[in-house]
Amino acid sequence: MSKKVTGLIHQAWGKGTKLGLSASVGVAAILGLPAYAQEQQADTEAERRVLDAITVTSTKRATTLQDTPIAVSVVSDEEILKAEIQDIADIQSLVPSLRVTTGSTIDSTAFSIRGFASGSGGGGIEPSVGVFVDGVYRSRASSSITDLPNLERVEVLRGPQSTLFGKNASIGVISLVTKAPEFEWGGYASATAGNYGLLRSRAGMTGPLTDKLAFSLDGNFQMRDGYGQNLQTGQDLNDKDRWSIRGQLQYEPTEDTTFRLIVDRDEINESCCLTSNIVAGTTTRFVFSQFGDIVLEDPFSYDTYTDIQPRSEISNSGVSLQLDQNFDPFTLTSITSYRTSENYRFADGDGGSSADIALSVNDSELDTFSQEIRLTSNSSDSSFDWMVGGYYFKENLDVEGQFTFGADLRRFVDIASRGAVNGLEATLGLPPGGAFFQDGQGAFENRGQENEAWSIFGTLDWRITDKLTATVGMNYTADEKEVYVNQVNTDSFAALDFVGLGVVAFGLTPAQAQTPGVNPLLGFRSFQFLRPFVDFPNAVEDGRSDDSDTTYTVRLAYDMTDSVNLYGSYATGFKATSWNLGRDSKPTADLFTAGFPLPSSPIADAGLAVPNLVPGTRNAAPETTEVIEIGMKAQWDRFSVNLAVFDQKVENFQATLFLGGETGGFAFANAGEQSTQGVEIETNWAITDNLRLGVNGTWMDANYDDFQGAPGPGGTVVDLSGTKPANRPDLTTTTSISYDRDIGSANWYIRADWRHQSGAPYFDNPTNQQLIGIEQEYDLVNASSGITLDNDLSFSVWGRNIFEEEYITGAFPTLLQTGSISGFTNQPATYGVTVRKVF
Repeated sequence: MSKKVTGLIHQAWGKGTKLGLSASVGVAAILGLPAYAQEQQADTEAERRVLDAITVTSTKRATTLQDTPIAVSVVSDEEILKAEIQDIADIQSLVPSLRVTTGSTIDSTAFSIRGFASGSGGGGIEPSVGVFVDGVYRSRASSSITDLPNLERVEVLRGPQSTLFGKNASIGVISLVTKAPEFEWGGYASATAGNYGLLRSRAGMTGPLTDKLAFSLDGNFQMRDGYGQNLQTGQDLNDKDRWSIRGQLQYEPTEDTTFRLIVDRDEINESCCLTSNIVAGTTTRFVFSQFGDIVLEDPFSYDTYTDIQPRSEISNSGVSLQLDQNFDPFTLTSITSYRTSENYRFADGDGGSSADIALSVNDSELDTFSQEIRLTSNSSDSSFDWMVGGYYFKENLDVEGQFTFGADLRRFVDIASRGAVNGLEATLGLPPGGAFFQDGQGAFENRGQENEAWSIFGTLDWRITDKLTATVGMNYTADEKEVYVNQVNTDSFAALDFVGLGVVAFGLTPAQAQTPGVNPLLGFRSFQFLRPFVDFPNAVEDGRSDDSDTTYTVRLAYDMTDSVNLYGSYATGFKATSWNLGRDSKPTADLFTAGFPLPSSPIADAGLAVPNLVPGTRNAAPETTEVIEIGMKAQWDRFSVNLAVFDQKVENFQATLFLGGETGGFAFANAGEQSTQGVEIETNWAITDNLRLGVNGTWMDANYDDFQGAPGPGGTVVDLSGTKPANRPDLTTTTSISYDRDIGSANWYIRADWRHQSGAPYFDNPTNQQLIGIEQEYDLVNASSGITLDNDLSFSVWGRNIFEEEYITGAFPTLLQTGSISGFTNQPATYGVTVRKVF
């Protein structure tokens, strides 16, 4: 491990009081371990354990959190209820290493663990953080962001998990474990009302159908007015309208055989997402003066103007069947799943009141099939525990999209160019005012991807002694993709080559024609919003990728005492090629060279070049991860502390870069190396039988060690080597305090949760970061209190963001408005009352 990593604990200690509080509690426990252990040993048998053992199953074995030598955070069903956790995004209020962000649409949600994230900005890119529900992989954010089902717990595994999971776990895993059907009758029902017209209801029941067959049925819905308003239409923005239903059957024909069938469906139909002006450049102020109707630099008014009401409509459904068959001395597990996800969204392309960009539409359908089979040893007499398995995954994605101009764009361009576009049309022999930037012109696309992947994996645990265990795990993954993008582009202005026109019209040399100030036509490039596109696959590009890799884990775990475990590990991870299926997908520079006259290149020689084509990127090559980690897990009756120090690197990190205010699109690129060194600590202290305190912290030092040739605005290339990646805070802490006590036959509780995040840049590109001039830093506090009567009827009041903290969650250069920044705001304070009955 590097010297940089070994000094992290000392750096973190001085970084701030928040992580210092966490570290001080943990270090005090370690230093006082012998005396504390002796003092507690006498009480262990006489008193009940105040801190219960927490079960973890994401390692494909049922073990306790204390005995699981990997960095994992567990959120229990009790915490989920009391902390008012509704979806995956809410979980980050309890897990500091987890970060969930949402962009301009609901399906652009991205999950980050330890500062590493990818998975938004295009249908072709897959997440580096795998989301699994009852062992079934959810391949896109849109299939996992609905309100949570009836959960038993949520497990967040940090670092590569490829030897345990068959698909895209190179950065970490979020595993949701739902409650299985029971052979005793039971159920629950709850109703919630809150501000912004919130109405939410959950209900479920479970019980036996026969002595061998049990069922459960759970459902929920949520409706809420939006906290933002579109002043152009008078409609709400960022509302809630979603529901889900989930049915299960559990069949146990013998004590060694269990079948679990799960069928689920959920829908979202919401006006999302509110986009606000953060920084108003000169162009934005020009738009304001000419067209009016823009809320300038006041994002927390939650008001905006947009001529098109955005909409996100998502429908997910699926079925899975799990078989667990015990064959002494091993258990066979099979999980078969089929899922579909339909996603229709449309929005105002320019985010303003004028009809510059009339419509941005995406209509996608995703079908996935997966099959996992594994054998797990279950003998208690052997010094070896083992698991071997295989995984198969097949996915089909089809998308229809369009990006079209509105009726006001021509007027906007005429004013911005001071009538020069009219003159250009006349020069080219076209009717002035009737050729370029016409209502309905734009790009119309059909795109899709077929993905087939399989893997074999296994782990072996060798109990060398009663205290020392060695673990070796391996995974071989093969991943094939076939993609296509076909586009019809009716933006004739974007097809004009102003370098070539400069040569022809003014007699300039090619070098002069590319020099601003010499060629007066180059200024028109800022209005070329939709550069021409070359469909693929084609005669040069086959639209295929075929990747494979072997990843592995090596770990030593040592039980220093019955209460303290130490471990050290080295693990690697792998994620296959991700394809850019958007309108900014371009042939790479080795396949096409722009210029006048057009130089030889494979694309040009094959006759595929179209006017004004520029090179770019088609995909991001496979990324590989490696992490060195040392950790400690310690738990006594009243106190537990988990500590991890890690050095994590991703080679060829798949970055999704927003190209800026010209096209509003994305480019995919590989950062040569991105690294993060950090310290994580989790503590849980039962101060008394009634009062508990949890203090967790993550301190990270993230850096692009090598990111040359990163795509920038306007086709530029920038070197981001040595810069801090966007959205990577140095320090994140979560603190929870709860108190409960019996009052007669009732039980009352009160709790508060505080998440602190230090400053983090919004952009990878320093130029854009300088424009916004602020970093993302916040303190969010949530609180709840409730009482449960002896008849299992409970009442609770809750609030999220109770101190009304305001911050920008994400930002981007504004389309058509050079020098301006738009972004998204956090949710304002919300509160409500919940009534729940368990029977």
